[in-house]
Amino acid sequence: MRRTRIIMPLMLVLMLVACKFTTNTELYVTDLELLAAGKVETVPANISVAVEMPSSTKCQEMSREVTSLLGQYFSKVKFDKCASEGFNDYLMVRGQLPVVSIDKARTLLERDKGFLFFLVGQEGSMAEVTPYIDKERYGQFRDLVDQRYGVAIESGDLEMDIVLRNDSKGERKIQVCSAYVDRAPIPLCGPITLSGREHANIQVSKIQTEYLVKKGLTDYPIITINK
Repeated sequence: MRRTRIIMPLMLVLMLVACKFTTNTELYVTDLELLAAGKVETVPANISVAVEMPSSTKCQEMSREVTSLLGQYFSKVKFDKCASEGFNDYLMVRGQLPVVSIDKARTLLERDKGFLFFLVGQEGSMAEVTPYIDKERYGQFRDLVDQRYGVAIESGDLEMDIVLRNDSKGERKIQVCSAYVDRAPIPLCGPITLSGREHANIQVSKIQTEYLVKKGLTDYPIITINK
């Protein structure tokens, strides 16, 4: 009986680890245009990952373990901080993921360990950006979380944010599809304009993210950049 009393609270603590997590990726216009033109094959993008935790104390206790887990799927991963927002607590790490020319995607992605990428292609003079999830590796990640913590990651638990930075001096006309731009909804596709050195905060819509998890690719680019 005493052994049961010890094990049950431990299982409850592990099961309290939330599975909702948010990725926030920085993309630079000049990098995307170089990739689209085939002048480079891949560039690293900085990413911040926020994992919801049951408490700030649990965040501190599990920071090394969770950082190590995410390090299996992103490069140069480092623990950032424990943060609170309203009633929610988050463990935050920083790392990098590949942004890849779509023409070289098959070869380059086979060498990478991650499950989340951005593919860049060209349509005329425009750079087209599409997120990509490797379904097999993402499935392995979900299974690993389930095995360790007894938590099932659902398709709606992933949220994707993008900071699109126009690091050029000139204006860029951007088409964004199925997303929020600076919290304003774009249900289908709509235009925005970024002046030189300006940026936009883009949140991929929930339905688009769930479709991405299920299919691996969206049916059309999330972002299209035109000079």
